[in-house]
Amino acid sequence: MVGKGERLGYYESLARRSGTLERVHFKGHSDDIRHYYAASDVVVLPSRSEAFGMSVLEGMACGLPTVTSANTGVASLIQMAETALCSGASRNCRSCWSGFQTRS
Repeated sequence: MVGKGERLGYYESLARRSGTLERVHFKGHSDDIRHYYAASDVVVLPSRSEAFGMSVLEGMACGLPTVTSANTGVASLIQMAETALCSGASRNCRSCWSGFQTRS
């Protein structure tokens, strides 16, 4: 996870509680994020609502599969993209990604 914000502590705590802390990398703020996309397997935007998720477009430009909830502004753009999956609700992002892995 690249970036910072008021919910960063929450996400770190969530990773710790779920036993995934050793697999989730919290990198903080970066002005040049291209190498992070190059090292990534997927872009996930599980927001309940977001006007526009720039990270989704950046990830798609790097050829990454994308999982996002249908409640984001970018969802209408990515539904037609081959690399993107749109989940009906943010809580379904995990099953949506699992389905993509099965199809790949």
